Amino acid sequence: MSDLYLHVYDLSKGMAKRFSAMFLGKHFDGVWHTGIVAYENEWYFGSDGISCCLPKATILGDPDEILHLGKTELKEDEFLEIINQLRETTFKIGTYNLLDHNCNNFSNELSNILVGKSIPQHIIDLPKEVLNSPIGPMLRPLLEQAADPIHQHKTGTSMMQQVSKQVFDKKEPDQVKLSTTLILFENDLKDDFKDLLNHSKSNSLLNNYETDLFIEIQNFIDHKKEKNAISNSHLKLLFDMYFNLVKDDIHRKKILLILQNLSLNEQVAELIIKECSFVNVFVTHLEDPKSNDLVNSSLQFISNMCIHKKVCEYLLDTNHQDQMFKHLINYTHVKLENDIEKCIFEAAISALYNLISNHNLEKLIDEMNALSLGCMLLERFNQLKVQAKSVYHLLSLLRSCLTNFKDVRDLAMTMNFDTSKINVEQNGEIQSILNNIEKLVHTDEH
Repeated sequence: MSDLYLHVYDLSKGMAKRFSAMFLGKHFDGVWHTGIVAYENEWYFGSDGISCCLPKATILGDPDEILHLGKTELKEDEFLEIINQLRETTFKIGTYNLLDHNCNNFSNELSNILVGKSIPQHIIDLPKEVLNSPIGPMLRPLLEQAADPIHQHKTGTSMMQQVSKQVFDKKEPDQVKLSTTLILFENDLKDDFKDLLNHSKSNSLLNNYETDLFIEIQNFIDHKKEKNAISNSHLKLLFDMYFNLVKDDIHRKKILLILQNLSLNEQVAELIIKECSFVNVFVTHLEDPKSNDLVNSSLQFISNMCIHKKVCEYLLDTNHQDQMFKHLINYTHVKLENDIEKCIFEAAISALYNLISNHNLEKLIDEMNALSLGCMLLERFNQLKVQAKSVYHLLSLLRSCLTNFKDVRDLAMTMNFDTSKINVEQNGEIQSILNNIEKLVHTDEH
């Protein structure tokens, strides 16, 4: 005979209550983990199968809520037999799934068996509601990471603490050279201009005036005529070629390479944002299906645009900021399974770094966009498979978010963020940023 209690824990540690309405369009008081307390032990289900500990002895600490479910008349050995049956059937090791086979499903099953009563339905339904939301894919790894330490007792060592620092190549710090300057995307375009011009002539894409404009663009980039300025007419021709005249991706990419080179010139970049509907047309066109090559070249063009402070201030204006963050953050969620996906990720991170951190424009960022950015950076922190300069940019962005936004620091603390888990080559600059991040994460801990 034993009383049966449901211990309810908020995996988000208050973050859901604060931000769910903002991000999900619906208010949630928490993202719930539950355990059943019976016969002086707390029983729960996770990636290690069914486990138990003393009540309140997981590192989640005290439960946010305790519900009395009733009293079972079973003897303890009968109860343990039921646990063993569940352990060997429905809730075997390896069957845990955060979405539809989680700790709450186990608690509900056990409660029904022991007292013929379900746990509250909103607890059972909530993980699916949250993870099926528009930002569910971004939240999932964070919640999984937050849930993982529940299998460690307070007196034990958490998984975060067990992981030692690793590097791909064990070089001494002074052997790993890293430039902290911006990533500039610049190309030798001689063959691209020739190919595009021939393609335009053979397909009658340009009239004589437009052909002259195109040649003037080439001369400007080649510095054959240094006094030849780029005007609104030149830029509108390139954008018209990209969006309307040229149909195949190979030649459209060549146009993007030209725009990349042009955007390194500050006056040209400022003209692009003022005269070419850069945000409303070009940035938003990233929503449309296109080849990875075009996505990568588009992001590189945006990254080059953002090396200029006035351009960044314009793009961070309240009229444009949401669109910039939406599309750039979207392309940081690529899988990194091949070279082009790594290039897309690096270009998106470079664009965000140039937009925000290079000119110290963090104060212009809306809190909601900062939290979206911080959430992505924390998620990606342990999944880096990219070049060292991109790692530096990502860490710099994360440091900026943690420095300027308490909500991002709270999020990092919620997921027990651990800088020792980063798997990249390290030098003095990266180690310095990691030390800064470690201090920032624990600034408000006590």
